[in-house]
Amino acid sequence: MSLPPIAVMAGDFNLRHVLWDKGSRRTGMRNRHGDKALALITLAQQDIGLDLLNDDEGIPTWIPNSTAASPGTIDLVWIDHDYREGESILEVDQNGRHRSDHAVLKWTLAIDANPTRDPRIPRTGTVAQEYLNTVALELHAYQPIFQSKEDVAEAAAYLQNILSTHWENHATTPKVSARSRTWWNGRCQRAAQRVRDATRNVDEARVHYRALRSSHGSFDARTATQGVVVRAAVSDLHNRRGDLRKATRAAKRGFFDACIKRSNPKLILDFVQWTKPRKQSANVQLKMRNGRPANTTALMAEAFQTQFTPTNPKPVDWEMIEAIPQLPEREFLPFSEWEMMEVLGKTSNTSVPGPDHLNWLWIKWLTERTVDLGDGNIIECGPGIRRFFHTLFNACIAFGVCPEAFKESVTVVLPKPKKEDYTSATSYRPICLLNCSGKWLEKLIAHRMQFDGQKFGIMHPAQFGGTIGHSTTDAGMQLVHNIQKAWEAGLTPSVLLMDISQFYPSVQQAVLLRMLTKQGFSSKLCKFMADYLVGRETKFLFNGATTDPLDFSVGLGQGSSLSPILSGLYIAPVLHKWAPGQERRFANVVAQFFVDDGLLFAASPEPGGSTLGSQLDSNVEVLTDMYHNLMGDLGRLGLSVESSKLELMHFRRNKTPYSDSHPLGPAIAVRDDGVIHRIQPKIEMRYLGFFLDPKLSFHGHIKFYANKAESTVNTLRMLGNSVRGFTPQSSGGNPLGRDTSGP
Repeated sequence: MSLPPIAVMAGDFNLRHVLWDKGSRRTGMRNRHGDKALALITLAQQDIGLDLLNDDEGIPTWIPNSTAASPGTIDLVWIDHDYREGESILEVDQNGRHRSDHAVLKWTLAIDANPTRDPRIPRTGTVAQEYLNTVALELHAYQPIFQSKEDVAEAAAYLQNILSTHWENHATTPKVSARSRTWWNGRCQRAAQRVRDATRNVDEARVHYRALRSSHGSFDARTATQGVVVRAAVSDLHNRRGDLRKATRAAKRGFFDACIKRSNPKLILDFVQWTKPRKQSANVQLKMRNGRPANTTALMAEAFQTQFTPTNPKPVDWEMIEAIPQLPEREFLPFSEWEMMEVLGKTSNTSVPGPDHLNWLWIKWLTERTVDLGDGNIIECGPGIRRFFHTLFNACIAFGVCPEAFKESVTVVLPKPKKEDYTSATSYRPICLLNCSGKWLEKLIAHRMQFDGQKFGIMHPAQFGGTIGHSTTDAGMQLVHNIQKAWEAGLTPSVLLMDISQFYPSVQQAVLLRMLTKQGFSSKLCKFMADYLVGRETKFLFNGATTDPLDFSVGLGQGSSLSPILSGLYIAPVLHKWAPGQERRFANVVAQFFVDDGLLFAASPEPGGSTLGSQLDSNVEVLTDMYHNLMGDLGRLGLSVESSKLELMHFRRNKTPYSDSHPLGPAIAVRDDGVIHRIQPKIEMRYLGFFLDPKLSFHGHIKFYANKAESTVNTLRMLGNSVRGFTPQSSGGNPLGRDTSGP
């Protein structure tokens, strides 16, 4: 059991110790609570990270009613060390205790009621347009000539400099309060200000009216005239309040209609994500591997860096790597402007930007920017900006250099769902936010490498994810196809699922570069990759705290467009060797991988017979041998498989149990570091979002997604109200209604 982050821990601990009780320091007094007090100190200071606020020479907090006992300090206040650094004060009030033998404790903590927020620029609006205009004018006027890698670094640094400079000039810190609303706009602000002005006029008119009535009486003409003024002011206030209601109603309607318009019609969850219950917070005290609480940003960074970047890479077999056939080197042609714009057009307008704050939507606007300077002076900045990025990206490949600005990132640490212990860094996953200008270049290179991997047979046909034309649906369809073909042949197939442990961080860069050379990729591209993989820095963002920049040059980065294809190329030689296998006994085995999610499929009858039992026993034997051979070669590349994530299923149409003790079929025993793990077959298995059962009925799959769809449709009712509702029945031609009710 773990404790959440604690800011204050106070109460009657009924313990006396020399650390906080001056009475215990008297000569000859026996310390009766020594062990318990030390346990409390260890818990508070080391495990939770709290400091004691009590003064060791302060007033006693316990005043006994018996004169035989001496006063002492047993009521303690422990506070977070961040509060201790401020002006935190503890007051012991013995006079306010009344009949109690405990004094009243009052403490004041130095807490910032208005924490500092990062400046921002709204994605759309006047400020965003002004910011983009200033950036566009400077980029349009800057047309560098690239003659060396220093010129590349200078141009990338210039880009980052103008982005950061103009960001500081235009970004403002939002004033967020408990009454802040995301739909509030300028019209609402102006209407609210008019209501405040009208309220002030009413108050002033009433004050003047009361003064006249008090001095001249109620029937005086001046009092009557002022009464008319009061009634007019009240009427005006009523009208202003009506205008505010209309403004807020229109703002809400426009805001949520814009949310629906921006969302992908094929992803229904985009429309209802704000109506769902807020997720339970996973804010618990993160701990180091040695059990020490990570209560500072430095310790937090160390915990995540140790988890996400292994410092002790596993040994590799270079003889195996050198045995990979050498393919002829292929020329890397320069990027075309059309190719750049095609890749840019496929990016999401709602993705989160990196450290440079530049998002995909703004880049698209910049490449088509026209700036009106007034007096008929219009500058077409788009062609110049496209030319800048075009020449910069081609120069990066030509000189084999990845600019430092493209290596900066912020790693957001998110909790994995349904984990029991969130004090361990293993329960979190990193999402790396890169600068979009660098991600644009990565997407261009990834697209080229995916094309080469398919055209020249470098990627195995059974590799899915991170490669062209091999999606999640394709992986699921291939598995179902293999099962049905085995049934048609009178065979009973079996499937073993596996997961490569920490795949991206475990990719060794020297091995990857050698493989890219062996696979025939251009020497220019390999030189770029060698520079791209080193010198990367990131800041961890966790629970609102940001660490200092740390070296993140191990393996491949999470969130990078190049990581899926590079990791696929890394294991492709192993799959070419074992899927299909070279030995006869592996002829009926199929191996496929979706990035790090592997699958072994076996449908191999025993030569001496074809009964159900013999087929399943033969499958288990073949899967075991295939697993150990495949994992052996992956281990020679410095990779390993998580034994705890192995899953087994026998796809049987026959209702006859395999045996009384194992009705679903035989288990499989695999060896991992000398330890035998027995994997029992499952009644239901999830593979890439597909819920499978032994009979391939998809009952569990249909039930899960039908319940999900039903709850989603019911949630759509919350998008409207009793006056302006929004339901599938009344949505008419709205694409949301069509996609919700459609098949």
